[in-house]
Amino acid sequence: MNGKVYTYLSGYSSKLLEISADNDAVVSIRFPYSVPCMINRVLGIQGAEDGRMWVMTSTATTVGSGQIAIGKFNLSDQTMIQRRISVEPGVGSSGEAFAASGNNLSYADGVTVYCLPFD
Repeated sequence: MNGKVYTYLSGYSSKLLEISADNDAVVSIRFPYSVPCMINRVLGIQGAEDGRMWVMTSTATTVGSGQIAIGKFNLSDQTMIQRRISVEPGVGSSGEAFAASGNNLSYADGVTVYCLPFD
C-alpha cells in the first residue's frame, strides 16, 4: 500500500509493522485501546481501497474462542471502526482468511461463505 509493506504482530500488544524503502527500520503502529472488541489476537489484514487497512481480530488469545471483529483501521490518525461477526473464519494454510471488495467482506467457516456489507 502506497509503496509500503505491512504485516502484523499478534498478541496482547497487537500492532501493525510497516516496512518502506524510505526507512531502514521497521515502524510499529499500535491499534487503539478503546475499541468495542478488544484486540488480543490479529487474524488477518488487507489493504482497503480507500487507503485504510482491513483488520480481523479476536478478543481471545487462542483459536476458537472470544469475540471476532472486522475493522477498518485508519493508518494516518490510528482510529478504527469495528463490526462484530458471529463466527471465526476457518483456518487455512496461511491462517484465517477474508476477502474485501469495496466495502463488502467475505469469509468462510467450513462450507458456509458469509458476506458482510461494512456500511
